[in-house]
Amino acid sequence: MPYAVTSDNVRLYFEEVGQGTPIIFLHEFAADHTNWEPQMRYFSRGHRCIAYSARGYTPSDAPPSAEVYTYKHFYTDALAVLDHLKIARAHSSVCRWAPIRRCRSG
Repeated sequence: MPYAVTSDNVRLYFEEVGQGTPIIFLHEFAADHTNWEPQMRYFSRGHRCIAYSARGYTPSDAPPSAEVYTYKHFYTDALAVLDHLKIARAHSSVCRWAPIRRCRSG
């Protein structure tokens, strides 16, 4: 299984499919990377699509400390996945509460 590793050594499981302009899919609370399967299937016809399970969601690692589940970790985890894949820029697709977090990432 493919994993990217964050700066605080959390392993994040990801899946990718397709080629072209990258799109990273960020899942909502109580979901995981599998919720993006229909979108990844559609957009992978012309894009490189990446979905990952955030920290705390299987099969990614779940650190025990609540202090490592912050807005900062949310966006730096996405960057860790992109860095692992050597992607400098990507479109992002978020669901429900995730746009709030996206705005905080700049």
